[in-house]
Amino acid sequence: MVFEFRLPDIGEGVAEGEILKWMVKEGDEVKEDQPLVEVMTDKVNVQIPAPRSGKVSKIMVKEGDIAKVGQTITVIDDGSSGAVAPVIPQDSPSRITKRPIVRDSRVEVRDITYLSLSFDHRVFDGAYTARFTSRVIETLQDTKKLLAEVLWAADQLSKV
Repeated sequence: MVFEFRLPDIGEGVAEGEILKWMVKEGDEVKEDQPLVEVMTDKVNVQIPAPRSGKVSKIMVKEGDIAKVGQTITVIDDGSSGAVAPVIPQDSPSRITKRPIVRDSRVEVRDITYLSLSFDHRVFDGAYTARFTSRVIETLQDTKKLLAEVLWAADQLSKV
């Protein structure tokens, strides 16, 4: 399972930290509690250990860059199967951010924005909303299908 490791709250009102040094590189195997990264804040330098064992799939923040508390700094794949746990966005819903995704068994960093759909169960049948939501997801994941839908909609609007 892919695990997004976020910069933890180091305390003392610290909101961000500079990544001083990675003790690992992408592709390295790490053990839980092994030193992972050294972070400098305005109050303290601290070595942060790996939260779990696994393979470092992606380092999201380079040495010398600033990371905010709660920002994903690395991705660790523990090798277990299963879907990626859902991520609750900490940014505003309309903001585009770089996030790790799994595509064809590889971790890639992509621009992501969040989409939220809600349906009133008193108005819409659950089976219909599930089919609609599945179609939206399929369309958004397939760029050719998305382009076809946009062109179709533009054509329909031009007829009005």
